[in-house]
Amino acid sequence: SWSGAAPAEDVPTVATSLALLFLAKGRRPVVMSKLQYGENQQWDLHRSAVQHLTERVEQRWKRDLSWQTVDVRAATLEDLLQTPVLCISGREAFEFTVDQKENLRQYVNQGGFIFAEACCNGEGFDRSFRALMNELFPDSSLRLLPEDHPVWYAEEKVNAKYLRPLFGIDACCRTSVVYCPKDLSCFWELDRGVRNADYPKDVQEEVEACLAIGKNVVTYATSRELKNKLDRPQIAINRPAEDLERSVLYMPKLRHDGGSDDAPNALPNMLNFVRSQAQLRIDVTNRMVSATSDDLFDYPIVYMHGRRAFRFSPDERKAIATFVDRGGVIFADAICASPEFADSFRREMKNIFPAQSLARISPEHPMFTREFRGYDLAKVTVRDPQLRNADDPLITNLTEVSPLLEGISIDDRMMVIFSPYDISCAMENSNSLECKGYLKEDAAKIATNVVLFVLQQ
Repeated sequence: SWSGAAPAEDVPTVATSLALLFLAKGRRPVVMSKLQYGENQQWDLHRSAVQHLTERVEQRWKRDLSWQTVDVRAATLEDLLQTPVLCISGREAFEFTVDQKENLRQYVNQGGFIFAEACCNGEGFDRSFRALMNELFPDSSLRLLPEDHPVWYAEEKVNAKYLRPLFGIDACCRTSVVYCPKDLSCFWELDRGVRNADYPKDVQEEVEACLAIGKNVVTYATSRELKNKLDRPQIAINRPAEDLERSVLYMPKLRHDGGSDDAPNALPNMLNFVRSQAQLRIDVTNRMVSATSDDLFDYPIVYMHGRRAFRFSPDERKAIATFVDRGGVIFADAICASPEFADSFRREMKNIFPAQSLARISPEHPMFTREFRGYDLAKVTVRDPQLRNADDPLITNLTEVSPLLEGISIDDRMMVIFSPYDISCAMENSNSLECKGYLKEDAAKIATNVVLFVLQQ
């Protein structure tokens, strides 16, 4: 038997039962967390709401899940990154410290998701939350999410009679903050699950509609994929650029007008993974470089991504050709498998290297093996969103395939490596239900193998 110091834990039978219950459920993946803040209980006005929503998501996904509470006063960035969805609720005005704000900003920038609501006519909370978002993300204001946004149907269709306005902030190819200025948790709290609830028909319908919104947001935020509790999050701190240091790998992004920085955290997150797995000295700063800048020739490899059509100038094409001729390598991917970017990239590479064309790199290429201290990439998983009927949830196929990379090489030296499938969105955020590309783990491994190959070829 066991006893503890918390209330009721002084009774060994009760304490032991609770301990066994924790051990039995303790490894369930966390699907969402409530953020505790302030000196009063306004963060927890509906104590069972998140629990009830989690239970409904469990039923829908047919898997065991858990939720938890995170205290903003004690939580580190690493603590926050262990939860895929951070729920912030309240009625009154609130204020966070500078460090707490920075943790929330970094949490979203590194793939986290904020789901917030102003409950119980919370005009004070509404003002504070909008001001907080404006401060944290000055370049991405809250926008009203349209009726075709996946939060309205990712898991199930919402009864139109009980729709609430939802606002969002976008990061790369997904919305990373969803905010509802009207009650949701109040109705989650009313849910009785499989037990009968003698509510009037309209009340029960509104409860179900609010739960559907909650399930849709959670599904959209997580893609129904959760981390193991024992997995430690990778943290990339995007530091200001400094002077180049010898024996450190620097890898900037190449500027263009097709969305060259549409996933600003993808490269830092990618390089952080490469640094930790390959034990290399790598700077993870999000550096940008123009093709016509003399700085271009300071780097052995440059990264390039985008989601729109673009075109290089004649001077830029000439500079890129010189960069490659001097030993430089271009590594690129199409964000969310953008066909516009892919077509432009292939056209520009043909303009720069008229005697060569991008061609598929053989799946048997040493780049996909452990030969350069990387990973065995005989098979990787590609997420492929499927067409859906109006009332269907979001569906994606997960398919094991050989890596699809295209390349240009001269005299057995690979000069250009291009992925028509997404890598950047996976590295910027979590896997997206709407984005065709590699799963985040495989995207990181592909990037690692490419970097190691380029440095040793």
